[in-house]
Amino acid sequence: MEHKRPVIGISMGDPNGIGPEVILKALKDPLITDLMVPVVYGSQRVFSFYKKQLGLDDFHLHYVKDKPDSHSRKIQLVTLPDEGFNTMPGSLTPEAGRMAVESFCTVVNALQSKNLDAIVTAPIHKQNTYSEAFPYKGHTEYLAHVTNASPLMILSANDPIRIALATVHIPLNKIAEALQTPKLIAQITQLRNTLITDFGIHKPKLAILGLNPHAGDEGLMGQEEQLIIKPAILNFKPDQLVFGPYAADAFFAKELYKLFDAVLAMYHDQGLIPFKMKAFYTGVNITAGIPLIRTSPDHGTAFDIAGKNLAHPDSFREALYAAVQLVKNKSLYQSISQHPLPVQERRKER
Repeated sequence: MEHKRPVIGISMGDPNGIGPEVILKALKDPLITDLMVPVVYGSQRVFSFYKKQLGLDDFHLHYVKDKPDSHSRKIQLVTLPDEGFNTMPGSLTPEAGRMAVESFCTVVNALQSKNLDAIVTAPIHKQNTYSEAFPYKGHTEYLAHVTNASPLMILSANDPIRIALATVHIPLNKIAEALQTPKLIAQITQLRNTLITDFGIHKPKLAILGLNPHAGDEGLMGQEEQLIIKPAILNFKPDQLVFGPYAADAFFAKELYKLFDAVLAMYHDQGLIPFKMKAFYTGVNITAGIPLIRTSPDHGTAFDIAGKNLAHPDSFREALYAAVQLVKNKSLYQSISQHPLPVQERRKER
């Protein structure tokens, strides 16, 4: 009997960005359908445009209007209304923003309706999607709203390197006030739980970065480490393996991240700059802390190269693989947790 392949929903992102291009390039690999059932939610008109532009006349999308076929060996496209839409690569247009939002919201609804096992989101342009109808800075903020949860952004790559972010899309001058000990404790707890349940790491070891230069230098360069970050770390027992705070520059220069299963950075660029230097084309964004599985490539809409056949599909392909692996890991963890062996039987197994 064939093992169940995870059904992975894909939002197309901004149709004038590189989303449709990297989706097509990633999905043209015939081995993709051996691992998953890929279902794209987007415009037939848009994908026909990019197929022609990329010379993919022999690559076929199977058009469906509603619920995808979970047993299909074809690349499925759940078609969304696109009458009158003109694809203009590299252009920021309101119509493209609305189409990107509709694709994303539709794929999230399908995931919540159990028609999908996970979703992979192609990049949107935040300025182009933010509106009265969609008052969210991005994918993550919307997912936080619909799940009533507190997401944690984790960047993962095969380097191996995993970096989570304590704060994400806020100005630098607001970061210090956004850091609070209870919130850091919750984020560290969530990161540990995600590594256990979604990554299959039984006893994760975590590194927590400082906020200030030299991790505050014992209070000489800032008090956040002493007053906020250290108390959060000390909340965890020694056998829970939470260490820090570390000075970010020396931590990454010495590649100390290789000694840990994950790193919690205090702000966006503190974590994203070293991560992208290590894994610019293969990094994956994973949204932890929500009751859904969502991954995305670690890049934006790249309007400057959209429509020029220059976009690398590697990060998007890795996001697809990561979604499949997360589905399998979570399923295995739930199975083990729900049906553990009695102590005596475990001893016999040894």
